[in-house]
Amino acid sequence: VSSLTANPALITDATVGSGTFTVTVVYSEAMTSSVAPTLVFDPLVASTLTFGSGAWSAGNTTYTATYDVADANVAVLDVDITVSGGTDAAGNVQVSATEEDAFSIDTLNPTVSSLTANPALITDATLGSGTFTVTVVYSEAMSSSVAPTLVFDPLVASTLTFASGAWSAGDTTYTATYDVADANVAFADVDITVSGGTDAAGNVQ
Repeated sequence: VSSLTANPALITDATVGSGTFTVTVVYSEAMTSSVAPTLVFDPLVASTLTFGSGAWSAGNTTYTATYDVADANVAVLDVDITVSGGTDAAGNVQVSATEEDAFSIDTLNPTVSSLTANPALITDATLGSGTFTVTVVYSEAMSSSVAPTLVFDPLVASTLTFASGAWSAGDTTYTATYDVADANVAFADVDITVSGGTDAAGNVQ
């Protein structure tokens, strides 16, 4: 085996679909196209990858295995690939070859560990700029270029106006800051829903 290449090197939610992952094996000589080599992953990743098809090209020196990718909501780093069983035109069996750390899988969706409003009760004493915050702590580092969306139920637009958002703690914590106006209203038990955040691999929370 001259080379063994996984594509893409990182499987994420964006990779999920039919025929979206390939392993390409290049041999040192022409091989028998009627004999498909065996590819084994370590650790096993059967919950994510399902073999779809295999094809020879480049004068039977290159074998490409194509896989369907499922979202198993897992994180598996540094998967090794071992290829064996291929035979050349003379019937000689290949030397088994292993590509270590060939690819990784991150389809694990981030979750919200905690969501905290401060203060828990908005009064006339809270009025002003930047006096109310919502802090969201995630289970892993997030993409700081994507701000999550916060929605209040019931709507409190007459009281709260979004001012700014900032990431901290290694991009695991997002803090939204609001200006508070006196709308002369009383709302009890306001719910907050957060969505749309993505981790470093692009997986949506």
